[in-house]
Amino acid sequence: ILDNDPRRNHYATNIHGHPLSCALTVLKGTVCQENYQFLEGWPFPVVQKKDEEIMQLGMATFDDQSAPFIHRMVCRDEGLE
Repeated sequence: ILDNDPRRNHYATNIHGHPLSCALTVLKGTVCQENYQFLEGWPFPVVQKKDEEIMQLGMATFDDQSAPFIHRMVCRDEGLE
């Protein structure tokens, strides 16, 4: 699967949530934000990918801790940081 090819995922965070409020702004290129949700019925935390969005230069997102927010940020721009 190409999405899991490390040659196409130049930079990526781990899947994570935030213990505090968090904000993100794209300063260069584009960033893919993959959003996840908890799956019930497991004795340990398990998540499933819900959707993803491509964030463009200048776009921002904010986790205000009002709802579960689990995501991973991935840069798929060729040759960009």
